[in-house]
Amino acid sequence: MKTLTLLIFTLFITQSFNSDRDCSDVYYEADNASSYSEKSYYADNVNDMRQYAREAVEAFNNVMSYADECDCEKAYYAANDGYDNAKKASNSGNLNDGRYYAEKAKKYADDAMSHADYCTD
Repeated sequence: MKTLTLLIFTLFITQSFNSDRDCSDVYYEADNASSYSEKSYYADNVNDMRQYAREAVEAFNNVMSYADECDCEKAYYAANDGYDNAKKASNSGNLNDGRYYAEKAKKYADDAMSHADYCTD
């Protein structure tokens, strides 16, 4: 009986630790990606647009890394899509094309932030 009680207690404690994931880093980096994507969108020249997009790429890369660590799959996939679009913006030689991709990247960053909220709960 003591063994069974100890086993149940151990399972309960283990489950409690697993459900308390901290994905705050995911949210923080997704917020950075959103901010840089927005700055890229509103840039008034190609060089600034590309620089902000490169910052967004770095932030999206961090989101993916942190999302993988805390097992936040939906945030990871949103960040991956954002990364792809931010990368396209950073490589664009045309301001309008870059803005198009930056706008899409921002949407994915905002989605990653929403998903990170659910992963933390």
